[in-house]
Amino acid sequence: GVASWQMDFERKISVLNSYLNFRTVAVPALISKRKFAALLLSVFFVREVFLASFSCRYELARAMIMSYNDCLSGREFWEDNVD
Repeated sequence: GVASWQMDFERKISVLNSYLNFRTVAVPALISKRKFAALLLSVFFVREVFLASFSCRYELARAMIMSYNDCLSGREFWEDNVD
């Protein structure tokens, strides 16, 4: 077989990508009628922020926190940021 050493794919994740990715995960969970959807979203959020923080990727953790705040800021945020 052929093997090669390359840069870790985690390093290729940008801050904007992380922000948009969390928004994409958060929206279906927030509008879901499932019983524990909001709780599971919060657990997922805390896990992802801890993973980013403990791997010294503070800019990604900050982007996820900003995305979480934006998602929970209400209808005005979504009307002002349709795109």
